Amino acid sequence: MAQRNAIEGESRWTAGRTAQLTMAGVRRFLRRLASVAGFAVNRIGPGAVLVTRKGDGVSTRGRGKYRALPLGPGAWIVTRGKPRRRLESVLDTGPDDHPAVRVAKLAGLAVLPVAPGAVLLAAKEAGEDGSPRSTYRVIPVGSTSSLVAERHASRELEPEVDWAITEQRVIELATAAGFEAETIAPGAVLLSVKESGPDGSVRSKYKVIPVRAMSGIVTPREVTRAIEYERQRMTEIWAGQEHLWWVLRKYEVNCVLDVGANKGQFAGSLRKMGYSGHIVSFEPVPEIFEDLERASRRDPRWTAHQIALGRESGELEMHVVPGGCSSVLAASDFGRRRFQQLANATPAKVPVRRLDAIVRDILPPDLETPRIFLKLDTQGFDLEVFAGTGEVASSVVVLQSEVALLPIYEGMPLMRAALDTYEAAGFEITAMYPVSYDHPTMRVLEYDCIMVRPSAVPAVTA
Repeated sequence: MAQRNAIEGESRWTAGRTAQLTMAGVRRFLRRLASVAGFAVNRIGPGAVLVTRKGDGVSTRGRGKYRALPLGPGAWIVTRGKPRRRLESVLDTGPDDHPAVRVAKLAGLAVLPVAPGAVLLAAKEAGEDGSPRSTYRVIPVGSTSSLVAERHASRELEPEVDWAITEQRVIELATAAGFEAETIAPGAVLLSVKESGPDGSVRSKYKVIPVRAMSGIVTPREVTRAIEYERQRMTEIWAGQEHLWWVLRKYEVNCVLDVGANKGQFAGSLRKMGYSGHIVSFEPVPEIFEDLERASRRDPRWTAHQIALGRESGELEMHVVPGGCSSVLAASDFGRRRFQQLANATPAKVPVRRLDAIVRDILPPDLETPRIFLKLDTQGFDLEVFAGTGEVASSVVVLQSEVALLPIYEGMPLMRAALDTYEAAGFEITAMYPVSYDHPTMRVLEYDCIMVRPSAVPAVTA
């Protein structure tokens, strides 16, 4: 009771004066409370104190019950001797509960979850809009893996903390806490739980698979075949997106025609890449178009049209199936065996327009010199759409089309015929990425083929 009264008295004494207290004044006030409340006040650096029970002690050299480890200017990791909890249980209750994570945030680091039981601590840099961001991106590669990649921003941007000091202290804390700390690239450390290897030795639960300089996939050491396939597919998707973004910047694309837009997933991925130009999407299926229109409403530079594109304007019957495999073409026997949803198609009439007949109505009026990226994903109808581009094709500088090696739909042209058509129009291949496989044989069924018009590459200025 006496202690409580003393504390309440001191609290009333400081009421109204808190704003005027200096750090020295705060320490003096805490020490006055300490004399009656039974705790100790420890200075660990300029502008920082640690309150502990009397006799516990604080040391910067590893002695005492508590340790204060410098973590850049004005920040420290304060940890108690030997932590009682392993990282597994800490991360189960949320990464923010771990002292390394809390202090990393205090020190200005980015904390990024990469997988169950693993987090990434990374230095920060200034983003394009001036706001702070991590120097690395974490891209999910399936449910248990992530790809860690350096951002495209200039490497000349200075991090907000002294990373050399930070890295040393984080690894020291990680080792004391009983988990693995691995430097995976300059400015990035992976914290991971431990597990027993096949020979009984202790090892990190996760490994880093280098993808290229400054990038890698963080993945469990032991994975099932399903996870392995999922990881491969997600890696292919990531690689395709990275390549496409490079091409769009190289060719200075300022307008995307997204043909076969579905619910707008492709347009959304372009925005995540960093593309900020105009997007015009086309999706003829009414139920799916509702989702597309809803997504495009949030973006002033994205418009959506409920029509199909083709060789001739008019009306066509589509075979509508659940998901994203609706087509003007009927599914082949092979297609129905490989993709069971194709057997449940229902007919629906949709309007069709030639692109060159509507281009003046759909392109933004402020686009004086269109440099178009034409993305085609129409389930076997891509060449028919391309045939309707007419003179618009001369403004297309980048083209992406799904080209098939096996006929999923009746009458769909195969890859050689598609490539011959595009090459005759002046396009050449820059990359191809698998879209789907025939699992029993591991044959590729379709590729996303990215092509460019070499004559349209912008001149390099000195």
